[in-house]
Amino acid sequence: FFAAPMPPDQTPTGDDKEVTDLRWLAPAEALETQKRGQISLRNPTIRNLMLFTDATSASDALARLRGRTVTTIAPRILMQPDGTRRILMPGDPDY
Repeated sequence: FFAAPMPPDQTPTGDDKEVTDLRWLAPAEALETQKRGQISLRNPTIRNLMLFTDATSASDALARLRGRTVTTIAPRILMQPDGTRRILMPGDPDY
């Protein structure tokens, strides 16, 4: 993931493959929308949004990243007896 300020005259567009729906949401709003099942977000996106839920501006969000060490997060997938998958993150009890 990359974080950078967007130039004021730039217009974001989707590619109709990976980005099929494009809208501006505050991080907390995106997480709430995902919890309601109105959008689908992958775990890495959720984790990144969690860093910025109370950011007051793009500058504030970028300032939080300065000097931050990027750590590798290696999730594990656990197959459940019913055939479903459970994602385990470092720190989870069964990790």
